[in-house]
Amino acid sequence: MKLHQKQDEVASDIHRFRVLRCGRQFGKTTLAVEEIKGIALSKPSIIYYFATTHDQAREIAWEMLKKESAGMIKSVNNSLLELITRTQSEGESIIRLKGWENVETMRGKQADMLILDEVASMRNFWSNWNEVLTPTLSFRKGEGLFAYTPKGYNHFYDLCNLELTN
Repeated sequence: MKLHQKQDEVASDIHRFRVLRCGRQFGKTTLAVEEIKGIALSKPSIIYYFATTHDQAREIAWEMLKKESAGMIKSVNNSLLELITRTQSEGESIIRLKGWENVETMRGKQADMLILDEVASMRNFWSNWNEVLTPTLSFRKGEGLFAYTPKGYNHFYDLCNLELTN
């Protein structure tokens, strides 16, 4: 998939945490899928994509991810929304799509990349981010991409105005 100029600008940014605030039809999912593919191909990685619900993860990104990663896929688990892909060095990456309603299942896990789509709709964002997800990135020094269309003054607004440490 070819990224447009603004998507490419986000993809080229080297910050550990990136916040993407953009309007509808910007191509947030397209960008997320390209980010996932790039990381999964470059080195053995564990990558999680979170939508507001498991059903939304399936509807928003699953088919696009499978289609765009077709040449890399070693195995597909449609019920878990999990892909195992080849890396360019013949290693393996694991890609899992999840719903925010199951964020608690991330306790004790590790990740190289977390992509959170529709952040402003995620309940109890700050407590789940601080208590559950931040530790998943700590050991592997993982990255985060937070995306959403603005929706007033809420935790996403706060996130846009926060400087996360690298």
